[in-house]
Amino acid sequence: MKDFKNRMTKDIIMPALKENDLGRLAQVPEKHPEIDAADWCKFVESRLTPEFLELSKVQRERSSKIQSRHRSGRSGMVNVREAVKKDLEVADPPRHRVWIKSRTKSRKLVTDYDKEIAEKIAQLEEKLSQGQLQVPDQGISTAS
Repeated sequence: MKDFKNRMTKDIIMPALKENDLGRLAQVPEKHPEIDAADWCKFVESRLTPEFLELSKVQRERSSKIQSRHRSGRSGMVNVREAVKKDLEVADPPRHRVWIKSRTKSRKLVTDYDKEIAEKIAQLEEKLSQGQLQVPDQGISTAS
């Protein structure tokens, strides 16, 4: 339902608002005759409140600043973690391995930012394996 409301807002309400054509929002969209007219009106009103529009603007700005997005798709991070657990044959896979796998597509990191972070992780793993780096035991797995 959340995704459906998001699509309705993004594909129907916001374009009408941008084009200053709010009259077309008075009718239920033709593609969705199953929506009750009264419910549609309430939904449109809720999306046109100053509070919602401000929150939407803030969230769009916040989202535009994200440099690294996971690519786990529908499987989600839990399943990525399970895949790493299976690959490494450990009960509790290191978080950095899950992070790297979640940002990998066709066995390659996609963005330069992700590659940079992965290189830093590899350097820290190397220092850790050589004993140049000490990690305090906080219940965090450091196994590769």
